[in-house]
Amino acid sequence: MENNTDESLPQPVVLLLDDIQTELSLTDFTRLLNLEFRKRGLNKGMGCLLMICQREEKLTDYDYESQNVFFLRQELSHKEKTWFAEKFDELEQTGRELDDYNPKHLISFMIMRSEFNPEYIKNTIEHLISTIDHSSNEYKLMKYVSFLATYAPLTRREVKVFVPLECCDELMGSKVCFWEDRLSSPLRILLIIEEKEQSSGRQVRIAHPSLGKILIIEIMKREKAQLADIAKEFLNCSLLQSTSYGRNFLVDFTLEMLKRRKKEEYDDEKTTQFSPLILEIISESEDNFGKAAEILQLGFNKFKDYMLAQALARLYSKWKRYDEAIRWAKEAVDLSSKHSLSYILHTYGLVLREKFRHLTNSKFFQPKDAIENLELILESLEVFLHAQRKRDDETGTQKLLYPFHDAIYTINEITRFLVENIKCSMDESDIVQYLKDKDFIPEEISNVWRKFHQRLKGMKEQGHNGFKVLEDNICFNTTFYAPEEAFRYNSNKLKEHRFYRSFHYGHERLLENFTKIYGEHEIDHQLESADQRSRDEFHRGRLWTLKGNSYMNIFNHIKNCGNKHLARQITDKLITIKKHIMAIEGKDSNDLANEICVNVALGIMGGQHRDSESDILKTCQKIISASSEKVYLAYFFISMLLWPSGERKVFYDDSLLQRSLSYLKRNFKQQKYKSNVQKSSHVKEERNISQPTPQFFLAKGKGIKSLCHRWEIFVRENPDSQFDNSLWDHIKTKEKLRRLCGTTTTSSDGSSTYIVFKNKHGEPIRISKIRGTNKGYESEEEVSFYLGFSIAGPIAYNVKLMRYEQQSHGAFSQRELLLTTNSKVEEFMKSSKEDLQNMLLKIRGLEGKRPGYLKEREKQLIRDKDDIKEALDRLEMMSGEMDLSLID
Repeated sequence: MENNTDESLPQPVVLLLDDIQTELSLTDFTRLLNLEFRKRGLNKGMGCLLMICQREEKLTDYDYESQNVFFLRQELSHKEKTWFAEKFDELEQTGRELDDYNPKHLISFMIMRSEFNPEYIKNTIEHLISTIDHSSNEYKLMKYVSFLATYAPLTRREVKVFVPLECCDELMGSKVCFWEDRLSSPLRILLIIEEKEQSSGRQVRIAHPSLGKILIIEIMKREKAQLADIAKEFLNCSLLQSTSYGRNFLVDFTLEMLKRRKKEEYDDEKTTQFSPLILEIISESEDNFGKAAEILQLGFNKFKDYMLAQALARLYSKWKRYDEAIRWAKEAVDLSSKHSLSYILHTYGLVLREKFRHLTNSKFFQPKDAIENLELILESLEVFLHAQRKRDDETGTQKLLYPFHDAIYTINEITRFLVENIKCSMDESDIVQYLKDKDFIPEEISNVWRKFHQRLKGMKEQGHNGFKVLEDNICFNTTFYAPEEAFRYNSNKLKEHRFYRSFHYGHERLLENFTKIYGEHEIDHQLESADQRSRDEFHRGRLWTLKGNSYMNIFNHIKNCGNKHLARQITDKLITIKKHIMAIEGKDSNDLANEICVNVALGIMGGQHRDSESDILKTCQKIISASSEKVYLAYFFISMLLWPSGERKVFYDDSLLQRSLSYLKRNFKQQKYKSNVQKSSHVKEERNISQPTPQFFLAKGKGIKSLCHRWEIFVRENPDSQFDNSLWDHIKTKEKLRRLCGTTTTSSDGSSTYIVFKNKHGEPIRISKIRGTNKGYESEEEVSFYLGFSIAGPIAYNVKLMRYEQQSHGAFSQRELLLTTNSKVEEFMKSSKEDLQNMLLKIRGLEGKRPGYLKEREKQLIRDKDDIKEALDRLEMMSGEMDLSLID
């Protein structure tokens, strides 16, 4: 097709991917395919259609909503039933003509013929097991293979759990050649022996995915055994003692079965503390924790895996056996690698903190009696700080942030303990002064807490540093789950990482609890006589209390800028923040950055108390001249204030604009975390995408009013709104934003496409980030787009070909209208947590039905699933029940 000399457009290519098993994900495959198309110039009229056939255990929201997914359920139409009946008659006739042939042994065929009837499968299993000698090695092999297939939680599509054939030789008798050819008829029905897909040799696996669980239940019933007994037998069996290369696969499967829990990050419906196997063992036994601990310890003794030690620490902590939990947490730390040390330390810190809570809950202490508990919680804090220092850039972004969040949470817990649980002659004001003033130590604790003074007084700075890291990462970048199925997940709908969602909802309360101690809440009448340093620190403390201490907090004030009733209140708050910033005489780079932020925020609110744009630019240049850590923020504001739209600005400086854009792009590449993707063909893995978040859009006004903050476009309570392309056609969006024109250009190697904006006041500007479209563009295409400003540089949104733009207008959808009214999340939050949980249970039942059989209100309930989950998360966050700590 590539060498087609015909001047007419080439015919499209259809590529069928069926039952693929490869380390290359579908996302990677499509990316490489697109890259090859661009390199060879095949994108000029040539289309490639991918048809991907795969087996799914469940249908998700995305499957229901996607126009690209067509599914065949495990149900037979009338025509298919007739075909199966006729085919079965043919097979029976063949069986009468041949010896040793019975169509009922074609188990997959028979299961399909019965329309996957659970009762038929159960009866079949019972019959087959009854014909196998329970003392035979065949029976043991069937038990081990079905056990592994049932509980190894694999998510890669079409990857089947297997046991390498060579691992079975000792069990089945390796001295006899080809034991696999001498299996009994029942075992040949239940097990399949086949060539390995990705290496040489053969493997044995269960005949059908639906058989594993039923086999295990029947085996447990016949043996009068519990699941823990089966697990213990498997871990001690000869399969895992093999010295063959295939044992590596078997060990991987076994470790996954023991340690890998359900997580949103793995595209699971929920997040759990333990693997499905361990959870089921806990649920079925009177000595639930003891049996689970025994299995995990047996696995640890065999494999010495740090994540099994971590699971044991988590299990003992839940069991309230904290000394053993601490011992296992230390074991996990000792065994962890460079890449895993940070989050293993995080688990260790959580265990220490849980022990502290257990020992101090609703109890009161004299200072001398609190020493042991203070040592415990301060050790927890120091472990979280250690986890911060041991971050590794090759792990996922969100995992790096948990220690910062929990360090601040622990600081708040320590200050609350000191204020509420310590009974002495000191009052709250003395404790607050003690924590904030490095020179003030009350006599009552001067000696008894001597070893704690430096550690307790250092918490303020540690909290400040933690908030800075969290706010910079969360505000300027958004992390999403990115499962590998490219055809299911498109740019219209990605789910935010649970840490990102939860932090936004819990941040305000976390900050308020911190500033109760470390903020300033009233004017100090002795301030006038204080030195400059003390006065500056007071104003900075007031900024923390007023939420005017950072970019994120200042611009959070304008979330409701569209509400006319709140506009005056917002403006007054910003004016107060600005007064305190301007009162700081010895401004550092953070103070200067806050000065820029509050002036831009006041400008967006239409306030008359802001500085001019030229003065704001001068403040930006002060930050750049000082080569401070806030240089990126200065260049970010310069890129917006100097953007060439409309008439030439009096203070326009093209070289400064180009330098700013280059810096932002270069700095983002240096700071960007590497994705956390394991290179494995079969185990669960976390795949995330971290993207720069647009902070502003180019609007139709002049000066600062030409900036439209993201809160005016996206809806915070509805994270999906930034992926809703219909949003750009909304009448309010069109009235607010300025549309620009440019030309698409492809890089010389064909690997990327970018838009060139023709700057009539200077050099053309290249926009390399294009969002909100899956379409490929030919080089030199005229396009129009909306412009977003991010910390990584400009982003083009809603890109449209100029020649088609006149045809792109359409009616508003119901979803668009919802974006201008109250969020559905807020409506669902009026329900109780129990009602929301019942809704989710009902949705789970509805998802098992064919969409054609659903009523409209049931379909709507399924569509509302994410909003219901979001409302439940927020209610749990507000009540303090949400656990942000559930990470590996």
